[in-house]
Amino acid sequence: MDVSDIHILPMQPYHLEALQQNFEKNFPNIWTYAIWEEELGNTNSSYYILFYQDEVVSLGGIKIVLDEADLMNIVTRADYQKKGFAKLLLTYLISKAKEKKCKHITLEVASQNTIAIHFYEKMGFQKISIRKNYYRNGDNAIIMTLSLS
Repeated sequence: MDVSDIHILPMQPYHLEALQQNFEKNFPNIWTYAIWEEELGNTNSSYYILFYQDEVVSLGGIKIVLDEADLMNIVTRADYQKKGFAKLLLTYLISKAKEKKCKHITLEVASQNTIAIHFYEKMGFQKISIRKNYYRNGDNAIIMTLSLS
């Protein structure tokens, strides 16, 4: 992977169509177009797209309230997974939270998503609680946090 071919840009409304084409079929819990549109208008939220060789590869975002950041989404297209793109984007999002003087960043992950849980643990996140029946399919969410101070 040539890092000069990687660009992380703020998500814009015109990205939503590409987002739907590239992510909806592989991620059943991804937000609807209307939710994305609403989130892009939220002044507390910041969403980014990682492009590799001008293709949409990953997307992610954080919501900041006071000195806390919530990781709202981070997904990578199936055909680009396990190549380090999610790690690059998560590292970028963590740096954005630090710039805003956040003390920690928190996320929810489906309890069945062991690959993501392991990824977050490798990035330093720790499990702190469980939200029962959090997802539409009835799966529980594991709450994880990373200290930024």
